[in-house]
This record gives sequence, structure tokens and C-alpha cells, in this order.
Amino acid sequence: MSVWTHINGSIRIDNISNKTRTSLATIDLALKKNIPTGSEGNIEYRISKIIDEDAQDVFQVSIFGDLRDYENYQEVKEWFYSICDKFNIRQAILQVQCGDIVRILKRNI
Repeated sequence: MSVWTHINGSIRIDNISNKTRTSLATIDLALKKNIPTGSEGNIEYRISKIIDEDAQDVFQVSIFGDLRDYENYQEVKEWFYSICDKFNIRQAILQVQCGDIVRILKRNI
């Protein structure tokens, strides 16, 4: 019987800090690095660019996936926090469910 790990989350990235300016390309590269992969595919994501009321770039990253034959929670955790550490995160949350075990990862400013 297959083991499935279900992933669902969101990251909000701001450009209002002393860190390097963020772009769609730099976010995409960070997400692709060491992305967790099951036997039938990897975690998927979508990046949206939003201009807020102060004309600052804000990026919304939706993260989702169903990883077959995969149960390495630690790898997902390290991947998620490595992304959060690279950018100015306003809010970030990721739910990871493997079998009956559900874990919530989060990061705020």
C-alpha cells in the first residue's frame, strides 16, 4: 500500500526590508532548490505578484502537492524554512499530513 504525504500552504513575501530585492525569478529558484519529491511528482507551487497600497511588491506563493511513497517530514520542514530564511516573510504556513499525522509549520515577521 502506498504512503501519501499531502502538502498545503502559503507564503507571503514582502520587499520592505534590508534584504536583497525579491523577484519572481529569485523566488522560483529558491522553491526549486531541494524540492521534496514523491514517486509520482514533487511539491507544486504558484507565485503571484501583487502591488500593495504603498506600491511595494508583495509576492504570494501557494504551495500544494500529494507525494506518493514519501514520508520524510524533516526534509519538507528543512525545505520550507530554507525558503523562509531567504526572504522577508510577512506570513508563512504549511500543513503536512502523512497518514493520520498532521503537522503545521509557520513563520511570521
